[in-house]
Amino acid sequence: MDLWLRSLKSKAIQLLVTEIDSVFLEFGFVGYHTVDQKNSTLSVSYTLPALNDQTKNKVPPSVQVKFQPLANFLVICGSLARENGSPLRRLVFNKAGAFASVITSGEVTEFRRTIKDGLCFPLLIDITEEAGLPVPNCFSTLPDELKLGIMALLPAEALARMECACAGLRILSASSNQLWEAKYCEVFGKVVVAEAGSSSSVEKNWRKRFTSRAEKKRKLAKEKEEKMGLLLEKRVRFMRDYYIKSKRRGYNNA
Repeated sequence: MDLWLRSLKSKAIQLLVTEIDSVFLEFGFVGYHTVDQKNSTLSVSYTLPALNDQTKNKVPPSVQVKFQPLANFLVICGSLARENGSPLRRLVFNKAGAFASVITSGEVTEFRRTIKDGLCFPLLIDITEEAGLPVPNCFSTLPDELKLGIMALLPAEALARMECACAGLRILSASSNQLWEAKYCEVFGKVVVAEAGSSSSVEKNWRKRFTSRAEKKRKLAKEKEEKMGLLLEKRVRFMRDYYIKSKRRGYNNA
């Protein structure tokens, strides 16, 4: 790896790759002896200490992480190191210099969390399943029914933030019309059933309905805030003018 890093022109990408490697080691992975360098791509294999000890002279299950620098971009892909592989985990850093400056300044918490959530944890689940080890306890390994049950306990705002975590959660959340109907009633109150003649025009997708209503509410709140700001500005202007006129009257009377 050291030779490959030294061959890179971008010091920022060198720093990123080194930091990502340290996150994998900190997470519990150990570097496996296979390091493949092809052109500008570096491929590193990681396994778990328990698997290394169990397999002894055999090749242990491992995950393969590829680092591919492209100009100021760094693409990182990870999957199981076997013929059929596993779902490809990918992260792209499109401003390597910006991330490198964050690392050098010591503000690495968010960066390291991104690596752990986007690569380390999914790959840990893949390799433990492959090796027949107990899968680490986490939300993503729960059945969909339990996930939806937990989602139902969250406030709508927290649920919306949760959807941003990954596409899988967003799809699962959007698939439950009942979940969003409950959230709609929580936030906006129960819906009056439309008359029979107009029922066909009512939006049946409760998530869309919730989003539309929330957006309208946000716009109204913003408009109200802007109006209050204008009123306050007018009031301040009036008081200022009144003060100036009063001062002038005082001078004239004197």
